[in-house]
Amino acid sequence: MKGHEHWSVFGREHPAAHASPDWEPFPAEGVRAVLDALPAAIYATDVEGRLTYVNPAAAELSGRTPELGSDRWCVSWRLYRPDGTLLTHAEYPMAISLREGRPIRGEELIVERPDGTRIACMPYPTPLRRADGTVIGGINLLVDISDRKRAEEDLRDSEQRFIQFMHNLPGLAWIKDRQGRYVYANEAAEQAFGAGLGDLLGRTDQEIFTPATAAEFAANDRRVLDSERGIETLETLEHGDGAVHHSIVSKFPIPGRDGNTELIGGVAIDVTELKQTEAALRRSEAWFRTLAEASPALIWRLDPAGEFTYVNPPYLEYFGRHEDEVLDRGWFPLLHPDDAGAYMASVEAAQRERRRLQAAVRVRHRHGDWRWIESYALPLFSDGGEYLGHIGTSLDITERKQFEEALSEADSRKDEFLAMLAHELRGPLAPIRNSIEIMRRTAAPETEPVVKTLDRQVSHLVRLVDDLLDVGRISRGRIELRRERLDIRSVVQHAVEAVRPLCDDLDQSLTVDLPTDPAFVDGDPARLAQVLGNLLSNASKFTPGGGRLSIAVDPQSSTPAHVVIRVCDTGIGIAPEQIARIFDLFMQIDTSLERVGGGLGIGLTLVRTLVGMHGGTVEVRIVFGIEDNLGDAFPVAQIDEDQLAVIAPAIHPSHQQNVLALVRGEGSAALVATHNERLAAKMDRVVRLHEGVLE
Repeated sequence: MKGHEHWSVFGREHPAAHASPDWEPFPAEGVRAVLDALPAAIYATDVEGRLTYVNPAAAELSGRTPELGSDRWCVSWRLYRPDGTLLTHAEYPMAISLREGRPIRGEELIVERPDGTRIACMPYPTPLRRADGTVIGGINLLVDISDRKRAEEDLRDSEQRFIQFMHNLPGLAWIKDRQGRYVYANEAAEQAFGAGLGDLLGRTDQEIFTPATAAEFAANDRRVLDSERGIETLETLEHGDGAVHHSIVSKFPIPGRDGNTELIGGVAIDVTELKQTEAALRRSEAWFRTLAEASPALIWRLDPAGEFTYVNPPYLEYFGRHEDEVLDRGWFPLLHPDDAGAYMASVEAAQRERRRLQAAVRVRHRHGDWRWIESYALPLFSDGGEYLGHIGTSLDITERKQFEEALSEADSRKDEFLAMLAHELRGPLAPIRNSIEIMRRTAAPETEPVVKTLDRQVSHLVRLVDDLLDVGRISRGRIELRRERLDIRSVVQHAVEAVRPLCDDLDQSLTVDLPTDPAFVDGDPARLAQVLGNLLSNASKFTPGGGRLSIAVDPQSSTPAHVVIRVCDTGIGIAPEQIARIFDLFMQIDTSLERVGGGLGIGLTLVRTLVGMHGGTVEVRIVFGIEDNLGDAFPVAQIDEDQLAVIAPAIHPSHQQNVLALVRGEGSAALVATHNERLAAKMDRVVRLHEGVLE
């Protein structure tokens, strides 16, 4: 070989690469051909670290064309440790190998190319020596370990995912070898076993648990090993907290590289609460059946589809049926054909809307006769809110139905009797009134008081008969309102004219307060006058002689959309416990024979009915402690909407309702009427008394 021949970067020598006259080039041409063909990156340096040879694989690894004779120590652009630390030239493995005259092994490095890409490598620098041991250079093998590093990272990621998965399992997880020694356990298993991972690894169940528990676990492990298949079983373990837990356990073989079972895996889900719930459910079911079978009521249960799932023995006895027949065929064979559709519609609606059921129906009794039952049922839900069906009971109400029918018939006969009685009384009253009128015109002065008494009493009797006739008409639905547009002031005046003689006879003052402008409403003038007349008559009747009455259309509370009327008196008042019944038919505040004013207890019933026919309600309020001197109006305070009641629609289409309320008690009584649906914002006054207000 010629000493001054220029070699290429792929094996040809550079003249500057000669360290001394007796240097022999490396590699020899035959060896170089072999190195050039190798896929491994190989390069050589002289004793000063200058590159003297680079094979194609090394050039490709470096991503550049190294300069022979000038580049030193390594073919790479830069070298880094795995932690990212940049190496100095003195720290390059080749520099250390040449400096210390020894091979360097086992150090991982990162080769950075000029384009910034990095490759993980394992360098193997080795000094080259003459026969006498003198170091004349070095050779380095760079092994690309990128694939291995990626595989290691993938393995670490996989292991990390496995650990995260196992630690986040809702149950226990572990792995044992064939000898039963633990090689892995997640945190849940550590807590349940009462031992840390360090105390579990390498130990068997016999070393950790009681003999009975260890034997149970070992027997199930043996089943896996013998069958080479997974199993599912129930195991019991006393946890570290001392509580006994039940778990559903899955155990399965984990094969080794040869395909044979090498490990046994296990996963356990704690079902202690489920077992306790099942036990509680069984107890609850037992209690329910005991109660249902001991009860005389007919008790049954429907599933979400409306099918019977349970009927108690009294149910079967009542209908004379077998359980299988009832559960299979359901309600229909038991129901009266005329009632079945409506009853089943109620049942289906209750199930569909998940609400309470109450429905009555005729059913075929075991003796063959039709009897009435009434069913009550409530929806049943799971703890999670799932609809489970309805559970209900049925009661025989045949006697109640018969009583109601008898009562209805008696009530109907009573109405017919009252109507007939009023009609029969009305006949003789006409000639009596005519006779009194003749007597009044021809009577001597000394008999005039007697004639007035007769006239007053007959008029009272006529009103009673008229009230009886109205009650009969109302009960038969024969009263019709003749509505018209009218000024409420005229209605008040007619009512006052009718009751004023009664007030005069009792030396009672009657104050009337009407607005100057008309107040139009839509109603029956005769019936509205009857309502106000009854209220004024009632107020007069229960007010002692010398007392005071007042009726007023309140302009302050009235608006174009509503009219407010107040009736007040200084009467004897009403006991609070009697308020709820004051408008009932034949209700008497004083039932003694000496009661004031008499009456049949019909007037206020007619008031409520007629008010209702006008679209409203009537109410009573008690106010105590008014002074003798009332002035020109009764004091008032706030009135809420729910303290008032409706009487009649106004003329204007936007006027939705009229309202009427009677306020009555010791010291005062008031009638309030309006036809505005937003009373809470408008009605801002109620009777305020000298010493306070009580409702």
